[in-house]
Amino acid sequence: MRKVTALFVLLLLTSVIVSCGGKKTTETNEKPVETIVAGESFDNAFMSFTYPKEWKVSDVPQTKMVNLQRGVMGDAYILIKAEIDDTPRTAADMSNEFSKLVSGPASENATYGTTEYAKISFNFGGIDQTMLVVKIGNNKVSITIQGKGLMEDEGVLNLLKSIKYKF
Repeated sequence: MRKVTALFVLLLLTSVIVSCGGKKTTETNEKPVETIVAGESFDNAFMSFTYPKEWKVSDVPQTKMVNLQRGVMGDAYILIKAEIDDTPRTAADMSNEFSKLVSGPASENATYGTTEYAKISFNFGGIDQTMLVVKIGNNKVSITIQGKGLMEDEGVLNLLKSIKYKF
């Protein structure tokens, strides 16, 4: 229960802090349709990537969110979220704002594949986490990775290197 609560709080904080100042492109009263993708390749309207077979992927296209989970109790979790952000803030600015909330370190630059991200790693609620943020034009993508040792996991690193954005 503690992990679930910590996960919920972190995701809520991530969404609020990292998305401040952005504009919504559309509003809808429709409930999001979740699509489960089987296999090792993922492709939607805003990105594509490859992922390890043992991970389960769900796509909620209406909110531009992709969830990846490994294990029955979610010992490893990745949330990828894209949204509009037309503010002058950089990816580092957004990462550092969030880092202050979780008493984390200042962001550092990290490159995976051809994309350079602002990266912070921290422990929140007893869960090791890393957040990557990139801004491409007026599109912001945040990737939250939760689980012990995931930033050294070859499958996760290959997933990050394989991401291709379609902005």
